[in-house]
Amino acid sequence: MVVNNNDKKRRRIYAKDDNEEVKQQQVVLSNKLADDIMFEILSRLPAESLIRFRFVSKSWNNLIKKDHIFINMHLVRAQIQQQSNIMLKVHYTYRIYSLDYQNSWPLQKLNQRLFGGLSSYGFGYNCITNDYVVLELTCSFRHLKKNQFRSTVAIYSLRNNLWRRIRNIPYQAISHRSGQLVNASLHWVAYSKPPTIPNDMDVEDRVLIAFEISSEKIRELPLPDLVFHEDKDWAVNEFQGKLCIFRTTGNRMMLQYFDMWVMENYGVKESWTKVFNIQKPPLFFSRDVLCTTKLGRFYSNEIGTT
Repeated sequence: MVVNNNDKKRRRIYAKDDNEEVKQQQVVLSNKLADDIMFEILSRLPAESLIRFRFVSKSWNNLIKKDHIFINMHLVRAQIQQQSNIMLKVHYTYRIYSLDYQNSWPLQKLNQRLFGGLSSYGFGYNCITNDYVVLELTCSFRHLKKNQFRSTVAIYSLRNNLWRRIRNIPYQAISHRSGQLVNASLHWVAYSKPPTIPNDMDVEDRVLIAFEISSEKIRELPLPDLVFHEDKDWAVNEFQGKLCIFRTTGNRMMLQYFDMWVMENYGVKESWTKVFNIQKPPLFFSRDVLCTTKLGRFYSNEIGTT
């Protein structure tokens, strides 16, 4: 069999083309692998690191600020990852501190200063603008003579590093409790009008307010039908993705009980369900439930109690 020179040239050309195609596929695969690895690494970093890494390149900036899949993945991993940092607010200086109890120098002062006054805060995520936000409700007492509260609503954007005042609302949130995030809204138990007697708030004037993060609108949610005169304290919380209310009933000097009510269908008054009623442990002075877990455990700020 005789092979002419033209056939040999064609075979070399085909082999060269095949080699170039393989190399191109390898480059594409390598780039994709590099992107996947970069995605995995960045999605596991803390938010303050991502803010700095936005300036590495245009592609990183777009990934961190605009990629919905990346933002959601980072949010999920931040929620399930065990954290050693605790955020502290010092009342007299109105500054935020970060406490890392695994560090030999644990206390770090952050740059952000909070507004003064009788304030309450909530933290959430705006799915429309892909931005983490802090909401602040600050009550002013200048309008008490008019028999009404006035709280200023301000929002802090992590992306823009900027506070922005939104509006005034006729409520006073219970100041020492943070807003609870459920159904993309922050929730507070608040008072709708000042007391007729100083320092004696009427429990019947309590309302449940919700701030929808994406629309920046505030509305009242329906409360369960309760016997108000027995109430000593209320707290709103989240339980297994649903809105819930804890309340303390009974005589403060004698027996007291915890009630837990869960709103099974968000925004529907008839869906409020009483889950349990338990007696408070002896020498249990705390009124707050700090958080709940998916396993159904409740944590308070009283040492040694869960």
